[in-house]
Amino acid sequence: MADAGAAAAVLEALAAGDLAGADAAAGRLPPAGRAGVIEEAARALAAVARRPREAVRAADAAAALARGEGWAQRVRALALREAGRGGEAIGAAEAALRLAPEDPGARCSLARALAAAGRLEAARAAAEAALAVAPDDPVALRLAAALGLHLDPVRAEARLRESLRAEPRSAEARALLARALVRQGRVAEAEAASRAAAERDPALGRAEALRRGAILRFLQLGLGVFLAVVAVGFVPALVARRWPAAQAHATTLALAAAAILPVALLVHAAAGLRRLRALAPPDPEVAELARALLAGPASPGVAGPGPRA
Repeated sequence: MADAGAAAAVLEALAAGDLAGADAAAGRLPPAGRAGVIEEAARALAAVARRPREAVRAADAAAALARGEGWAQRVRALALREAGRGGEAIGAAEAALRLAPEDPGARCSLARALAAAGRLEAARAAAEAALAVAPDDPVALRLAAALGLHLDPVRAEARLRESLRAEPRSAEARALLARALVRQGRVAEAEAASRAAAERDPALGRAEALRRGAILRFLQLGLGVFLAVVAVGFVPALVARRWPAAQAHATTLALAAAAILPVALLVHAAAGLRRLRALAPPDPEVAELARALLAGPASPGVAGPGPRA
């Protein structure tokens, strides 16, 4: 059953990083075709991490209902990016920027879309352009630091510390700061920053532990597959000594095993990556857009979600 306050409930949960709460509240939204623009945007943001196709459908509906509004194109760019449709995500982010050229969030959306498509130099340029528009914007500072971290970790650290002065409870900034400190060899400080990030957002700590565990398991399985392939290579010669007539069959089976085992390892790794993605914290832009929509889109004629019922 639809609930007049469902959109606000979804957005509040997303702003707090509560995906389960957002999913529960999204079930009370009006069905597609009968929902308003904010309700469709809330549905898209709730679905973006786990149900990307549903997110794209809802984001398209929101953009159709809010033609000419940059924030709706940002929601659409995020949904398309998470669905793996990089070229379309860039197009939507560029549309958002055309509609709101002074909005640093639109430039950050474009930077994220470009980075997801592997166009890192263009992504860094878009992030720097966001900072040129809003030098003190904490989101732009974090994004520019993240994109430039491997090139200049000292500069990235400075930007992250500046963003923390504006948003001292940002777990994302502290997690990125840990990476910048590691790249400078300051391991003890990096561990302290990582612990602080996990305290503020336990999902970050869980995701990092899962990621490390997955890498360790992959390396162990890779070693096991390598040893198995090497062992299989000796099978034809051993068979030939005892059963010469079966050597051809043994060789065929050994070649098949040598081909199948690495493929099986890759399939297992892909499944592990999908599981990690499902458990990972949501994209930071989800909370950013949720907070912006709760405050009310900066567009004439489009109301915010209003009070919860």
